[in-house]
Amino acid sequence: MAAADQLVGETKRLTLRTPVEGDLDPIGELWTDPDVTQHLGGPRNRDDVVEFFREYAADPETCAREEGERWWSIVARASGAFLGLCSLMQKEVEGRVETELDYFLLPAAWGQGYATEAARLLADYAFSTLGLTSLVAIIDPHNTPSARVAQKLGMAMERAALRPDGVVRHVYRLERSVWQRR
Repeated sequence: MAAADQLVGETKRLTLRTPVEGDLDPIGELWTDPDVTQHLGGPRNRDDVVEFFREYAADPETCAREEGERWWSIVARASGAFLGLCSLMQKEVEGRVETELDYFLLPAAWGQGYATEAARLLADYAFSTLGLTSLVAIIDPHNTPSARVAQKLGMAMERAALRPDGVVRHVYRLERSVWQRR
């Protein structure tokens, strides 16, 4: 990952930057929270999550290359408080490799527009800096707040997809040409 990936950008309220050691405790909290993970298959093992992000923070370029994942912390600009994570991940969806835009917030940050703000910043980065031509969001049909964020970005629900484990997800798509016309 290039040095430019360390800081994706800032808005008036948020900074998106590569996770650092100081983010590990709240990242562990995020991934073990049953409310946060209810549409993601449930809570993860805290030690495993912290270890993954410790390795990621130490060498994000290798992780991006080997795992097809790029992660950024969503941080409140004014206070520096960790609010959540967002990512771009290579995912296979029904035989086609797609780049998925994800966003995950601590419950205290819900309902304040942070997910939409972070997702807009990351989409702009994906299209402008990384040169991607499309993004998808793969969303549990019952996760209405996440679907609203995708729609606010300009994503359209393209189809329902069946994952290999038999779970149905809605696939939302945003093309760069649509993003540039906004």
